[in-house]
Amino acid sequence: MLRTAVLGLLLIVSPIWCEPLSAADPELKMKVLVPAYFYPGGEGLQKWRTLIASAAQAPIVAIANPDSGPGKKIDENYREVFKLAKGSKITLIGYVTLSYAQRPVSAVKGDIDSWVHFHPEVQGIFFDEQPSEAEHAPFALECFDHARKTIRNATVVSNPGVPCAKEYLARKDYPTVCLFEHQDGFDAHRPPAWTADLPADRFATLLYNTRTADDMKRQFQQVVRNRSGYVFITDAANPMPWGRLPSYWDEELKLVRDANGQ
Repeated sequence: MLRTAVLGLLLIVSPIWCEPLSAADPELKMKVLVPAYFYPGGEGLQKWRTLIASAAQAPIVAIANPDSGPGKKIDENYREVFKLAKGSKITLIGYVTLSYAQRPVSAVKGDIDSWVHFHPEVQGIFFDEQPSEAEHAPFALECFDHARKTIRNATVVSNPGVPCAKEYLARKDYPTVCLFEHQDGFDAHRPPAWTADLPADRFATLLYNTRTADDMKRQFQQVVRNRSGYVFITDAANPMPWGRLPSYWDEELKLVRDANGQ
């Protein structure tokens, strides 16, 4: 996933008919996982206001990312975001990169500690650039443990962006993992067989450059079939697909509500 939230304003197939969900799956309670990498200044603050208010319509977990992590000091504009989120229904978690196990564990733990120091209201951690190989699972699990010990009732999400070894979810307190993050190939994507043994809320899907609302609805159906409990689909594209909310935002929220039987 693109790591840096730019400090400043981010500039950030043909239509196909989509059959509506026939019924809500009682075991599938979906949430929207938003990489909210838009800086909360000027127009960016209004994007955050919209996002926070949207949590009244559907469950939302938003990822804050001041500077590919918590940054080196408190950013007052992000303090404002956490103030706005207080008392709302949104879950706000902080970005930390695992750098595919190339970072020292101490550096990862330091970022988690900084999140709590700068923004005590943070409700969890989004671990980006998770390695996918089983040999690196102990490294990641130690980082997950630190997040849970440091943040009470932490929401822990980890992002390999591709199917990973099941060892990352081998323990009772396993995280939610994002097994697909891309703009291409989702129609052919199928989760690993071992995922069938775990609840849907342990899996996430992030899709970008999905250009139309009809395309989004078609892909949403695939997300449901894949039993992915967290989802975000956007029409924004590279170089920064996470720099704004999608143009079909309200329609996406409605799909989540319908899937949840709301």
